[in-house]
Amino acid sequence: MSEHTEYPTIDALAMGRPSRRRFLQILGGTGLAAWQGASLLQVAHAQARTRLTVGYMPHPIQVQQLDWMEKGAKALNIELEAPAISYIDYVQSMTAQFLGPRNRYQIIWNNDDWGQLFGRFLDPLEDGVKTVWAEDRVWMMRDRGKLTAAPFVLTAGVMFYRTDLIAENEVPKTLEELVEASKKAQAKGVKWGLIGSSGFPHLWFSLLWSLWSNNADLFLPYGARSWDHLEKGGWTPGVTQKEFINTVEWWWDAVHTHKIAPPVIASGSTRTDTDAVFMQGDAAFAFQDSTLLQTYRNKDKSKVFDKVSFAGHPRGPHDKKGQMGWADNWSWSVPKNNPADVKKRAKELINWVIGNPDAQKEVWTKVGGIPGNVQVQKQLIASDPEYKRLHAVTVGAPNMIHSAYYWPLWPEIHSLASKAFTQSLTGPREKIPEVMAGLAKDFRLRAPVRQR
Repeated sequence: MSEHTEYPTIDALAMGRPSRRRFLQILGGTGLAAWQGASLLQVAHAQARTRLTVGYMPHPIQVQQLDWMEKGAKALNIELEAPAISYIDYVQSMTAQFLGPRNRYQIIWNNDDWGQLFGRFLDPLEDGVKTVWAEDRVWMMRDRGKLTAAPFVLTAGVMFYRTDLIAENEVPKTLEELVEASKKAQAKGVKWGLIGSSGFPHLWFSLLWSLWSNNADLFLPYGARSWDHLEKGGWTPGVTQKEFINTVEWWWDAVHTHKIAPPVIASGSTRTDTDAVFMQGDAAFAFQDSTLLQTYRNKDKSKVFDKVSFAGHPRGPHDKKGQMGWADNWSWSVPKNNPADVKKRAKELINWVIGNPDAQKEVWTKVGGIPGNVQVQKQLIASDPEYKRLHAVTVGAPNMIHSAYYWPLWPEIHSLASKAFTQSLTGPREKIPEVMAGLAKDFRLRAPVRQR
């Protein structure tokens, strides 16, 4: 036998037991030494593998990312584990881990909603992750000047619509046109004109998009998001302004007067409700994140899979800046309370995924999201007309706004706004100003003491 066939290879030994004849060969002299050496190499190889646990929510875009993380983990000799956490439990679960001596997770999903809450518990990424994103999408993810998150997608709300019910030249551009288009669609047999989510934490897809499209905001001045800007505005609630009241009244009319929106919006609908109603074929319009595009077009999940398109948000009567859009980051981060060598490996994996052009292109082609990678965005604009259209009504919208308020009490503010909104929709229309006055009081009580 030749040198290459005399003894089993390391791979052959690892794959299964050798035959009796070959086993006896191995027991002799150099054969035994070769097998022992192979075993030691395998042990060393196993010991060199880093085990990383990823904390994530089972959302289509994060599932896509985990598929690519698995590929990156194999390339980087990393063992990966990824237990799913529900959206409603996510912040509480992460907070508990931050406060312990050792974090269960080495990579976690992060976003602009709670980035300011998580920041002090996260490791800076500049030493391991190359920047491929735009700074104006991540400034709120900095803690003491250090970037703590690497965006893999920009999440952006859009208006989905049924192409069999709404012609391209009939897509509504104003709230008034949305009412009329919804009624026409109902006349064609669809149950509801529109569906969106109003419960906490889903308010973007009903009240918030319509506020920002109508020159209204939770705090003044319009568009203020950072602590400094909100403080300069005196932490002044905007919920009693005429534009705000007008927007809430529009939703009350949509549910009770025009009956184009289902009553579940008044009781606190969720994104799951929106998905179910739209994919069942029971609504002409659905307000959701663009990352649901390919789910809505999935023939195994959606009855309207071949009839789905999207557009930007309709404008309200008080709008002064043009069509509103947002595109804010969902990111990967590394908790501080992990060993230094493990954090280094976690950053290597994040860098591999974020910097991979194919992984970033799939954010759009497989899911419907906007890649965080600026160069990939440019490539898609040049090569894909539908992506170019999405980019124009989100990242490229005339009135770009951030979709959260970047101070620690934002989750509570979001919850209070959701409760007041649904209270307004379930009560008499004339009581809406009174409900909003109560919300303004709640906001003032939670405003921080002004810095001196």
